[in-house]
Amino acid sequence: MCIVCYVAVWIVCHVAVWMVMLGKGIYSNALGFLGGVSWAMLVARVCQLYPNAASATLVLKFFLVFSKW
Repeated sequence: MCIVCYVAVWIVCHVAVWMVMLGKGIYSNALGFLGGVSWAMLVARVCQLYPNAASATLVLKFFLVFSKW
């Protein structure tokens, strides 16, 4: 059983989230924010919730899910 079935989609989604968080300045363990592994696990969870979604849809769902979480 795989954790993330489409690794290529997960990578694209993770890079997109990483770029947004880096641009906002909230991507760093040293500053008290979540770091790389934490963001990777959150993206993987969204990929599990929506296994057949495209990368752009997953990025949107990522911010929708974790804005309410």
